[in-house]
Formats: sequence, C-alpha cells, structure tokens
Amino acid sequence: MFEFVKMQLALGRLTLEQAKAFVGTWLTQEEYEKLEGQMGGKS
Repeated sequence: MFEFVKMQLALGRLTLEQAKAFVGTWLTQEEYEKLEGQMGGKS
C-alpha cells in the first residue's frame, strides 16, 4: 500500500495532508515521514 500512496502523491492525486490520514491504516508513521521527505513537504 505504501507504493500505491507514493504513486498517487507523485501523480498529484493525493496531498501529503490526505496521505497523513492513512497513517495507522495504510501507512506507518515511519512510512509517512519517508514520503514527506521524498516529496519535499510540497502539497
């Protein structure tokens, strides 16, 4: 599921704020922080 969320962020279909809502279900906090770092905090 991490890769799916990462792809959606890259395509601009998901914002980091939306991805953060998945922490605890699809993502761990660690995975979210990794995404945040890769996306450079852009929303």
